[in-house]
Parts: sequence; C-alpha cells; structure tokens
Amino acid sequence: MELASLSTVSGVDEETITKMEAARHLISQRRWQEALEMSNQLGKQMGNSPPQIQEILNLKLQALAIGGQWQRSLSTIRGMATIGLQANSVEYTAAMRSLSTAREWERAMQIFEKMDTLHIERSPETYRLALSTLKTSSAPALRILRLAEEMKALGPAYFSFEELLIANQARVDVAREGVGRG
Repeated sequence: MELASLSTVSGVDEETITKMEAARHLISQRRWQEALEMSNQLGKQMGNSPPQIQEILNLKLQALAIGGQWQRSLSTIRGMATIGLQANSVEYTAAMRSLSTAREWERAMQIFEKMDTLHIERSPETYRLALSTLKTSSAPALRILRLAEEMKALGPAYFSFEELLIANQARVDVAREGVGRG
C-alpha cells in the first residue's frame, strides 16, 4: 500500500508513518537507543491519541527490550494505565523480554503469571520466551519441566521440537536432582 493511501486510511500523517517505520527498522537492527529516541519523539508529537499512542508505546517497549531496560519497560506499562490504555500480550511480552535480557528471570516470570491473572492471552511467543528465560536461568528444573508440559498441552503452536528438547533435558535434570537428594 502506498504511503499516501496508508495515511488516508489510518488518519495518521505520512511523516509519522515514516518515523514509525524507521523506528521498526532500527529495532530490527538492534539499534535500541535510536529507536527509543524516535519513539519518544513520536510520543511527544502524537500526544495521547489512541490507537497510535499504543503503537508508539509498543515500539518503545520493543526498543527497551533489546536494551534490557526492564525498569523503564515496567514504568512504561504502569504509565499506560494512567492514560487509559490496557497493556496487551505484545507489550507484556516486550517487558518480559527486557527482564530476560537483563537476566531478571524471576521478575520475568512474575509478568508471565500476571498476564494469566489479568486474563491477557499469552501467545506462543510469550510461552517460548518464558521457557527460554527459565532455561538460561538458575530456575529449578522442575519449574522448566512444568512450563514445557503446560505448553505441550496447549498444542503444536506452543510446543515445537525445540521445546521438546528442553522438556527432555528438564526431565533428566529433575531425575538427577532427585537422585542427588536421595
């Protein structure tokens, strides 16, 4: 779709659309500080007009996730409520990614559990991130195994060959931990 057509359909000017696309590109290049600056500029330019502000905050959270800026991610999510926006699965997953990048696995899992409490659907990506976060942390093997089995019960969209390998390794680790205690 042409930029002018997209602008007409969305009600957002071409310059803003261009900046949003540039921010997405910076994120894809892992240039999080530049993407964050661009999303902050867009936020000032747009004010608090949903749904554009939600998209801008989403970009900001993605940039913060790459940089492991978990405190700023959580602050951004809290700030969304003050302007009447409900964070969704994408935004909570980005906050989890910030925590995971910063090796804050327990906090990442608190966000994962909070999503369930708030009845926010956890996507396959969210589950994979949670499992990956646990796998690379000091989390108990039993916790990793339980999450992998929960994913398996949700079906093939949530449980692929990689998750099967993680689950099998967790089973071995759980058995080893049991032998070590006995």
